Amino acid sequence: VREGYYFSHDDAQYNTVSGRGFQSGQIESLTIQYVYMDGSVSQEPVVVNDPAEIAAYISFGGETPASEFDARFGTAPGYSAPSSQIGESNKFDVTVYYAGKELLLSNPNGDNAVFTVPAYIGVKGDADLNNVVNSSDASEVLRFYAANSAGKLGSAVLFRGYDLSVSDSSNDGYDVYMENLANFLADVDHEPDEYSDDNWKKPREDRTMNSSDSSYILAYYAKISSGIPVGSATWDNVLGR
Repeated sequence: VREGYYFSHDDAQYNTVSGRGFQSGQIESLTIQYVYMDGSVSQEPVVVNDPAEIAAYISFGGETPASEFDARFGTAPGYSAPSSQIGESNKFDVTVYYAGKELLLSNPNGDNAVFTVPAYIGVKGDADLNNVVNSSDASEVLRFYAANSAGKLGSAVLFRGYDLSVSDSSNDGYDVYMENLANFLADVDHEPDEYSDDNWKKPREDRTMNSSDSSYILAYYAKISSGIPVGSATWDNVLGR
């Protein structure tokens, strides 16, 4: 499996068409052994590594990035503050179903755990991962852009940790997945839209972060500060989409 990155406003259930919702591409292959009602198991495991077949049979129990996020943090704009432990708050373990059946991981000691995939979910525009979009996020994007422009791509970080103790990728506490999430959320003008071109799995090095992202974040913050609702419709207005 691989990790996926998602927006807290994405309320679509998994489907194979729109690019919204949790993505079957997080599961790259499956080895399935069937357990029957009498406790017996199939002699030969079934190996599934065709992406089309995985996409056709995989589901996530009706959960969406929005439902998972809201269950933990509440509904916008009243999100609770994140945990101080890096990597904990915005990482979710999402249960995977195959042909409508919950999958279990085989464990030699018999304690079979539910099969999940790691999903990192956050608020679009939230560069510092405190689940709120404000001027601080715009400032963090500008700082990161300036560092990259100075030739520090690969060492400069956007997400400096909740205690701001991480200055580059060599520091203790650096979390590449949270860094990827921060870049995913702050790359607000991804073209042609936020759900396209496998945006859900792009690492930070495949993104373009510049002053335009900072300006859009400030414009969005100004709108929601004036009482306009938070969410994707306001982002579309800011981005002219």
